[in-house]
Amino acid sequence: MELDSFVRHFASGMAKADSLRPQAKSSRSGRTYGPGIGPFAEDRAVELTVAQMRALFPVVYDDLRCQVAYPGSRQKCDLVFADPPTWAVEVKMARFRRDNGKPDDTATKDLFSPFECDHSAVSDCAKLVASRIAPNCAVVIYGFDDPLRPLDLMADAFEALAQTRARLGSRCSAPLTELVHPVFRSGRVFAWRVSPR
Repeated sequence: MELDSFVRHFASGMAKADSLRPQAKSSRSGRTYGPGIGPFAEDRAVELTVAQMRALFPVVYDDLRCQVAYPGSRQKCDLVFADPPTWAVEVKMARFRRDNGKPDDTATKDLFSPFECDHSAVSDCAKLVASRIAPNCAVVIYGFDDPLRPLDLMADAFEALAQTRARLGSRCSAPLTELVHPVFRSGRVFAWRVSPR
């Protein structure tokens, strides 16, 4: 797998899933959110994206599995290629606003927290390299544009913090455009190869 191609394919799969106008429901209130991939919880958004990646790129992603247990752990890795695994990928969402446009203050914790119990993108780097789940590992962050929280600045901050836990490869990215939800109309998918320091 080439990580740059994977990022482009992930963005294509997410855009295709979005174009089908799926609607997420709140697990607490039962409220139905506006159509589009943006309001979905991360795990479900990844599942919808992977389904479209398989449809768009037949054969290429037949061996891509979601939610695979880490060896000797109950924790799950978001995406694993092949069996035995050749790649393991952790995915995080950078969504700084809620469906109604109000700020979501938990987003920065989900990305940057140094604490393992927060399951952030930064702590995922350490988890990937320590687990030895696969010979190749990566972190993917998909995010939605917000004028007050630029995605490039988020990526810079992630790189600075993540490099305290693991070695990062070059940043790969692909755009998300013309999405259907009025709050989550555009964004980007980023990825970095992760290896031990």
